[in-house]
Amino acid sequence: MQFVGDTVYALDRVYPGEPGFTFANLVAATWHVAMLMSLLVLTHFLWSRLGHLGRAGFVVSCIGLGLLIAAEVVTQAVGAIPVVLIATSAPLAGVGLILAGAGCLKAGLDRLLSVAVLMVGLYAVAVIVPTSAGPAGANYHVIAGWGLTWLLLGAATVRARFTVTRTGAERSVALGYGATR
Repeated sequence: MQFVGDTVYALDRVYPGEPGFTFANLVAATWHVAMLMSLLVLTHFLWSRLGHLGRAGFVVSCIGLGLLIAAEVVTQAVGAIPVVLIATSAPLAGVGLILAGAGCLKAGLDRLLSVAVLMVGLYAVAVIVPTSAGPAGANYHVIAGWGLTWLLLGAATVRARFTVTRTGAERSVALGYGATR
């Protein structure tokens, strides 16, 4: 399972004990904390409109990202890569977001937002997990691709929040807040 640990520092291949490790780990941890925070905010605003499937999906994905952040903290503190935490974080986050995206579609939320949630999860499961299983781990392009799916999710969230309804007089309630129809 050591090959999974290689994925953590695929950006520049910096490992514990090497120059630049602290900085590379800090950059990765900051990115993942921002991802978790944005997911928690989205979950908060969608919670009242989601059924059990969507809620469970968002909870599982938040746990997956939390494990990834925990892995980075452990790596920094101990100087060793906690492969088990890393190996479980991406699949959990991916499967959780797939479930959340399906729950968003089922709840009738904004279609682009629902598909964006699905895409982030599908990318994690279909691209990051398999490439992490290779001898070199996921490379920069694979990880950057996941970042682009998160960018799409952010844009879809902003679009859903500010979509004007057919009457033009009310804001969309796509995220579960704002004026009602």
